[in-house]
Amino acid sequence: MLSHLLIVGSDPAWLQGMQIFLETSLPEGDAPRMTLCADDTAALAALDRDGADPISAAVIFGFHASAAASGSMARQGFGALGLAIDLRAKRPSLPVLFAAPMRIGRLQRYAAGTQGVELIEVESLDAIRAALSRMHLLSQGQQPWAQVDIFIDVESVRFRVSLADGQVLADLPVASDMRWFLRDAQDEFRPPWKIYKYDPNGALRPHDGWPSRLRSVGDRLHDYLISDPQRKAIESCLKHVGSMDDIHFCFIMDRVGFLDVPYEAMHDRERDRFIRNMSPLARRILLHSSESIVGGRGSAAASALWAPAKLTRRVLVVTSDTGTGSLSVGRHRFDNQPERIFSRLPDQETELADLRAIRAEKGWEPPVECTLRTSKDSVAALESAIGAGPWDIVHYCGHSVRSDDDVVFLVLPGARSHELVGLSMERFAQMLRKGRVSLLILSSCEGTSSSSIFRAAQEGVPATIGFRWEVLSREAAKFTRCLHEKLADRQPLGRAYLEAVRALTPDSPAFLSAMLVVQQDPWADSCPPQKETDPCSNGSGTP
Repeated sequence: MLSHLLIVGSDPAWLQGMQIFLETSLPEGDAPRMTLCADDTAALAALDRDGADPISAAVIFGFHASAAASGSMARQGFGALGLAIDLRAKRPSLPVLFAAPMRIGRLQRYAAGTQGVELIEVESLDAIRAALSRMHLLSQGQQPWAQVDIFIDVESVRFRVSLADGQVLADLPVASDMRWFLRDAQDEFRPPWKIYKYDPNGALRPHDGWPSRLRSVGDRLHDYLISDPQRKAIESCLKHVGSMDDIHFCFIMDRVGFLDVPYEAMHDRERDRFIRNMSPLARRILLHSSESIVGGRGSAAASALWAPAKLTRRVLVVTSDTGTGSLSVGRHRFDNQPERIFSRLPDQETELADLRAIRAEKGWEPPVECTLRTSKDSVAALESAIGAGPWDIVHYCGHSVRSDDDVVFLVLPGARSHELVGLSMERFAQMLRKGRVSLLILSSCEGTSSSSIFRAAQEGVPATIGFRWEVLSREAAKFTRCLHEKLADRQPLGRAYLEAVRALTPDSPAFLSAMLVVQQDPWADSCPPQKETDPCSNGSGTP
């Protein structure tokens, strides 16, 4: 629905004429709300404060004059073009229409090369609607999916709801005192906090904060982020998509912010359900230009990820068959000890057999297998197996560990029996970049710590799935089995991940440890699969 237009023009007569045209185009009460601005400053401020009634589109007078472009420059379209660029910098998804009674070459060229921008010559509501329809930015009934983006910055938090066709239903600031809560949670859950702990006798048990402390933090997250007016925006979104299954939540943050806050624990206390059990929930790491190793969209390593079309093809399974042994890595320490002892994982062969069977049943080519055993150089063997790719999926099954200084290592067999070597996540991510890997699955403990997900993102890996904390081997196997089943069914990445999370019960520590990190937008798909009862799912996901 076209409900709120931003109309910008330096000519008062044009502004008044547009207002009259639009107000008289429809019966009273049906015309869209209009925000009229005569200059750039007012227009940019209006976009900042649109709140619960977000601007649907901007209409800019083609001969608009600004402080930087007046007179002949304005008549050539420089003023309108500059404002459009500034508006889209604030909100990249904002549809922009240039209204000009005659063709302006500069604006035509910009519109032709920019998605979501058009030029109209007839200034009427019908012309605006037609242009937006050509851009596929007007809702035509049910939407296949929607996305809730939660921008976590060290200075502010914002909440944005958008539909698959690009419509923004809400763009809202979150209460400023949430930052204090995030700082406290970051301090509490930063490493070395773990979901399991070992008693003096060596027995493994959940942390004292499981599940009460994590649930308490999840309740607070929900209170801040999904209370009114955010809840109303999601309810409006539900009218377009029909089910919480198709609303994708994404926490977007940079590495200097609050990476260690357990966002996956966000819990709806009214329904007594975790959001991640109702909807796909992921993270994204914002990289500054100095942090990104790869180039822009044109680089092979950072190519866009379209889950249903791509993630059924080549799969590499890396099994680190370490047996029992000890790991020491230079001066790194593990729980204040110079080495860590590991035992054989009991479910490695089960994971591999499950994946073989799933691929065979669905008619896809079998996975390529790389089993690392005691050898002179298992790191070189792994690098050779990944090679230049491309791989839709690389699945690592084995031990991983986080050192006291927050470096994550994959644990690989050494040159001699009972001797293990560590491969840093940074080096592994470099291998994945060269191998043009679309999805990394880490079936290992502590694989998706804040340090490791940053390294994978930095190297351009489009998506990573793993476990933030230590998990039981059988739970990891159960999770990855369901994940591969759904991906082999051509389900979108977000939906496949949701079903794999549902395979774990909420009273299991692995349920909140599983994490999805996506670095590209298309982790949902425009043609989702039919909803059906699934044997590996614990719930429908509908509210």
